[in-house]
Amino acid sequence: MRLRTAPTLAATVLAASLLASGHTVPPPGTATQVRALVAASHRIWRLPASLTPPLAAAAQDNTAAAYPVVKYGCASLTQCVFGSTTGTKLMVLFGDSHAEMWLSAVLPYAQRNGFRLVLLTTLGCPAAAVTVWLTGKGYYTACTANRQSEIGLIVGAKPAVVVIAERTAHLKRSPTAFFTNPQWQTGLESTLSQLRPSGARIVVLGDNPVIDVDTPQCLAAYPTNVQHCASRNPSTRSVDQSHEPAERAAALAEGARFINPVPWLCTTSCSPVVGNMVVYWDTYHVTNTYAVYLSRVVGGALASALR
Repeated sequence: MRLRTAPTLAATVLAASLLASGHTVPPPGTATQVRALVAASHRIWRLPASLTPPLAAAAQDNTAAAYPVVKYGCASLTQCVFGSTTGTKLMVLFGDSHAEMWLSAVLPYAQRNGFRLVLLTTLGCPAAAVTVWLTGKGYYTACTANRQSEIGLIVGAKPAVVVIAERTAHLKRSPTAFFTNPQWQTGLESTLSQLRPSGARIVVLGDNPVIDVDTPQCLAAYPTNVQHCASRNPSTRSVDQSHEPAERAAALAEGARFINPVPWLCTTSCSPVVGNMVVYWDTYHVTNTYAVYLSRVVGGALASALR
């Protein structure tokens, strides 16, 4: 079994922020601090001199840079194992690249509470039981097969906690149509129902908003007009909107808990910079730097959800 060891929580947080590009991040923010920075983010017009990660490194500031073992997905219960190496309690972080994206935010909570944390992902494959159409490739049948295999692994492992995170925006159900909220809700309810025999407490960590630009490229082009790179929240384009209502409703229907991450990122707009941090490394994913910064509020949300 490949285990990640870390003598202290502080050391792990620092390692997660340093591995990507050698930069450091502010200490994880409190709920009050995060709210204040997000509330003020729409007033950021000029790139901060202390921008982190540096703009040249932002496009590579992701979980795979911090934890290379996750780069090609995590298909078994022994491939991507983190947290307490001696803990008897198991937590599974399950989904697609968005589950991977939140690893640095969830890991400190797992360590602090003695969990062995397993990341179980197929990239591009949401946890919801839906069949995704990939432009130029057809139906993503491998996703469907892998999801069923992963659900079986989770049920067999009997974890204490399962945290689900998945991308919901911009995913097609056919060559010409995107998923509707009812379709997504049905799919996620199916997955949650299949996970019930595991006996785990289940938390759905909702989708983050899409930002309509390649953030590093846009900021490089508009260093004195940062808000040119911001996106409306919610987007005026329906295709950009996540299936947050569907995820929330599915969690409620199946007895899971739902956490909405949007207030940690956006007000009525989603700024590409919050405080002195680049928030997105691409259209869909939060930087590892910002995930580390959010680890305290994510831990608090998990603690509340799991009481």
